[in-house]
Amino acid sequence: MQTVGFIGLGNMGKRMAERLIRTGQQLRVYDINTSVLKSFQDLGAEIAASPSDVAAGCSVIITMLPNAAIVEEVVLGHQGIIDGVKPGTIYIDMSSSSPAVVQKLADRLGGKGASMIDAPVSGGVLRAADGTLSIMAGGDDERIASVKPLLGLLGDVVHVGQLGSGYIVKSLNNLLLATNFLALCEVLISGSKLGVETETLLKVINNSSGKSYVSERSIFFPRIMERNFEVVYTNDLMYKDLGIAMEITKMAKVPTFLGSNVHHFWEFVVGQGGGPADFTSTIQFIEQWAKYELKKADDASEPT
Repeated sequence: MQTVGFIGLGNMGKRMAERLIRTGQQLRVYDINTSVLKSFQDLGAEIAASPSDVAAGCSVIITMLPNAAIVEEVVLGHQGIIDGVKPGTIYIDMSSSSPAVVQKLADRLGGKGASMIDAPVSGGVLRAADGTLSIMAGGDDERIASVKPLLGLLGDVVHVGQLGSGYIVKSLNNLLLATNFLALCEVLISGSKLGVETETLLKVINNSSGKSYVSERSIFFPRIMERNFEVVYTNDLMYKDLGIAMEITKMAKVPTFLGSNVHHFWEFVVGQGGGPADFTSTIQFIEQWAKYELKKADDASEPT
């Protein structure tokens, strides 16, 4: 069995790596947070001293990192992947990174006889743990086919196009998620403030033309009405992904009358110190402006 390299053991990466170990994969892992490495050593993973050390011992390497700058540093920086990578290695970046850097990384790795795939994910930490992520893979047909059984342990793999296409699809998907979420917050607060029970309004929406992923998924509004803003996906990450989406729409020369306002809203949230909080907590900003808090039917506020 080949040893798979895995770099980046944060909220998502930790659960993805644990999932690979549970499904029988041998891992060689690295993270700058050394405290997380002990738990992986206990699970039987090899612990590497640096990204280059990971690359030296693996022919498939996965990264799950916070942003494009960190991805570039891990690949090309001091003791980076580039220093240890071997000919024939396939590097898979599953981060939400930028298509602006992908060709630079691919070219440098290609000079060492290695290749790259971008395969960002959607689904959050719960789906990372149970292997049901949505994986958007961009790259060469043959190389994606060769790693699809491995990626399939983490979720449903869709080959979305050439190298960089995964980043494009992921960021545009998150732009739509953020837009739908923000719009639904405004709708539910307006309806509730004027006397319509939130549960009733949601039921009608989900049986009508306004239905969307965020209106249907139980993970969102029941938690919000319980004031449960446990961190699953932070505002910092949402703001980063929306920034990538804006970069992509500019590349495509498509006007974003709505999308740019959604991006500016999350810019405001992060600027107000809300970056580390879960993205669902942004409803509280709208509630503050509306002077009204969404509650369950049995303790709903009186309209003001």
